[in-house]
Amino acid sequence: MQLCTLAYSITVILYTVFQLCEPKVNVEYPEKPNMILIIADDLGWGDLHSSGHPTQERNEIDTFIKQGMNLKNFYSSSSMCTPSRASILTGRIPARAGIFHNTTDYGNFSPKHTTGLPLDEITIAEVLQSVGYKTGLVGKWHLGINKVNDSDGYFLPGNQGFEEVFRNLPMGNGYKCDESFVDMSSGPAPQVCFLYENSTIIQQPFEHENLTKMLVDDAKTFITSHVDEPFFLYLAFLHPHMSLFASEMFKGKSKRGFYGDNVNELAWGVGQVIDHITTLGIDDNTVVWFVSDNGPGTEMCLEAGDTGIFVGGKGLFYEGGVRVPSAVWWPGYIEEDSLTHELMSSMDILPTMAELAGAELNPEVYMDGKSAVDILLNQGTTDHDYLFVHRQRDLQFVRTGSYKLVYWSGDLESRSWFTKICPGGNPKRLRTYSVEYESYDPPLIYNIDQDPKELFPLDPDDYSDLLEEVATAVDNHLSEYLGTLGNALLDEIDCNVIPCCGDDCTCNYPGSNYTWFSCSS
Repeated sequence: MQLCTLAYSITVILYTVFQLCEPKVNVEYPEKPNMILIIADDLGWGDLHSSGHPTQERNEIDTFIKQGMNLKNFYSSSSMCTPSRASILTGRIPARAGIFHNTTDYGNFSPKHTTGLPLDEITIAEVLQSVGYKTGLVGKWHLGINKVNDSDGYFLPGNQGFEEVFRNLPMGNGYKCDESFVDMSSGPAPQVCFLYENSTIIQQPFEHENLTKMLVDDAKTFITSHVDEPFFLYLAFLHPHMSLFASEMFKGKSKRGFYGDNVNELAWGVGQVIDHITTLGIDDNTVVWFVSDNGPGTEMCLEAGDTGIFVGGKGLFYEGGVRVPSAVWWPGYIEEDSLTHELMSSMDILPTMAELAGAELNPEVYMDGKSAVDILLNQGTTDHDYLFVHRQRDLQFVRTGSYKLVYWSGDLESRSWFTKICPGGNPKRLRTYSVEYESYDPPLIYNIDQDPKELFPLDPDDYSDLLEEVATAVDNHLSEYLGTLGNALLDEIDCNVIPCCGDDCTCNYPGSNYTWFSCSS
């Protein structure tokens, strides 16, 4: 009996050791699968039929989510466009690259910034290019333009690892680009609204008509030209960021109104890409990751998105500003109609794609993201014991397990505030993102699984062990993090670097009404 017990114990120990040593990912998958990253602009958690919106039509994004894995606990690294996209491309907290300000109030790069994503930051494109991938970019950039004059293009994507740069918008779309004379009574502003092909302006300001189709056509061209070799495509749509626009195929068709038209046109674009790779017969060799960069700018009233059950929005760090829709699709390898509640971040995209491609990451570059390959292929568990989310340089909150510990929090608008600034649902003014922030010591504690609206902070006296554990993790994080921050790139501005394609900074635009803004450095 003793021998049997001993043999059983040894067997259990050996089995346990074997399990611990066994690779986490045991699903065999193709070497160097194609990668497509599709980014929506300001799409809210509650903007889709599949996330519960009562009047948004079921569309191709809903189908995409159902055919892949829905990432239900997915965070952007920031609630603003530039820092969130910097993290997506680098897998790092944006302030490590200097995406913050000290003396200005800029949260994003503007056309007059003489800075951009530093060229020594390693992007997804550069990682995948190092192992033989062809890399292409279509759509919004928003990570810097010029450095010394109005046309040097120093920070454009062609210098960040993208070999083929199609039609792109270095700034993206915004309310100052409105052509309907609703948001901008005098017409679009050439200083912020321009369309490039590679590093050359081809239209200033730009027309919205058929813009989504143009981006889709470019994406298809890139995919078709590399059907027989591994490729990475970064496809960043403009929808549903203000100013709203829709082609005749979608305009006036959604029960939800014009914003719903925008969501449906975005979804059509996603569906076109999926149909194209399926038609080419490369769907089982292509990973497609869909994500929104951050939450919606709720101050735009009915011209903005829906955060669903969450509160807050763009510019704030409540769940509505940083909890975003995301899903991954890979027929035959990612289980259809699956979901995960594992903690994930937009910073995970780079290390995940690197692992799938067999690319080695530079050990001297601190990576905040974690590979999610085990989650996607095996329904595995997160490697994020703690997820640190920063605003500018400052730690805003920590996610760990079911808990969210909030160190800083901004003003949350009331229903009466929205009633005042949104007469009839139309935006009356833009909120500045320099809201008042309040610090908390000890941090506010929420069980975010049970209290997703962040209404009921828990008594810190009942969570002393959690506070102690997280305090140690935060100390360790900050001792490493604060020593790695770059210079404050959002402080560096000069009006002489604003892109300009002619004497009056307009070209190839059929209209004659423009809005001119004085510029000061």
